[in-house]
Amino acid sequence: MIYMLSGEAVLIEDTETVLRQGDAACWPAGSPIGHCIENRSDQDAIYLTIGTRNQTDIIHYTDHDLVTYKHGSARRYTREDGSDYPVRRNT
Repeated sequence: MIYMLSGEAVLIEDTETVLRQGDAACWPAGSPIGHCIENRSDQDAIYLTIGTRNQTDIIHYTDHDLVTYKHGSARRYTREDGSDYPVRRNT
C-alpha cells in the first residue's frame, strides 16, 4: 500500500492513475499485479510505503516475467511458467 503525503505521482498498472495528497493505493496479497510509481512533475512526491516484510513471500514482477520466492535471506527466481530465470551474480 502507498499513501500520498504531498505532491503528485502517476501509478502505472494496466492503466495510469494520478495520485495526489490524501490518495492511497493498495494491492491484495497473492495477486500478481505489476505496478510502479513515477513522479513526472518538477515537485517532490512524498508517500508512505506500507506493507509487511514477511520472511517468506512470493513477489511477482509481471513487466519482467519474473517471480521471486523469498524464504529468509534465500531467494529463488523463476519465470511465470516456472522455468529458471537467468540471474547475474557478482563475482
